[in-house]
Amino acid sequence: MKFALVHIADIHYKKNEPEGVSKILNAFLDDLKFQKQKLANYDVFLSITGDIVNAGNDLDSYNSIFEELDCELNNIGLTKDFRMIVPGNHDLQNLKKLEKQ
Repeated sequence: MKFALVHIADIHYKKNEPEGVSKILNAFLDDLKFQKQKLANYDVFLSITGDIVNAGNDLDSYNSIFEELDCELNNIGLTKDFRMIVPGNHDLQNLKKLEKQ
């Protein structure tokens, strides 16, 4: 079996942000779908690293991006078994706040 690794970093997602992060993510997902079809004989893994959201205390953005990504990645055929997420410093700020609650 052959393997392919796709890596995306520092998304800095912010829900309803006019700068168009969702447009960029949609373009990425469209390309990922195309590449996964081209690599039909490969196990494709996705690594998302760095700052997933723009502000670590923005739980709405976390919920929004993970709901959006989970649905889209499942549709592409990249189930959770083929994904790895490594938080960045913006994300860790949120984890520290949640731990205190």
